Amino acid sequence: MRLSNAFLDTKGLVAETDRLSLELVVQVYNINHGQNQEIQEKCEILNEYSLFIEKIREYEKTGLELAESIINAVKYCIKNNILKEFLREHGSEVIDLMVQEYTTEDFIEAIREEALEEGREKERKEWQGVVAYKDAEIADKDAEIARLREQLANSC
Repeated sequence: MRLSNAFLDTKGLVAETDRLSLELVVQVYNINHGQNQEIQEKCEILNEYSLFIEKIREYEKTGLELAESIINAVKYCIKNNILKEFLREHGSEVIDLMVQEYTTEDFIEAIREEALEEGREKERKEWQGVVAYKDAEIADKDAEIARLREQLANSC
């Protein structure tokens, strides 16, 4: 993954040589539970975080709301020595931040969907205008053909 991919316009980042002055390339790893085990085995905290996220997903699958799933996952993890000390000290902050993050993501997704629908509606209206224009052209041509047929019939 390249840092420059996060920018729509990289012109301001390009030097006189037509190359980026600085580029950051990073390797991205899937840290979901059960993925890239070798990394999680080397870093216990990362493994525990992965378990914590997996627990939230499990609770959500049972039909609980996100906030309740996070709260239950925090309680479960503390009880089962998963990120225990961190969650004891910062559990309420974790809950607040995670709910806010998901809520923000949901909001952004809703805005994105709304914008897409507005774009589709605008496109539909534009096409309706094109169709109406073409229909009018066809009607004019049909009228012209009918007039010419009448003239031809009257001249014979």
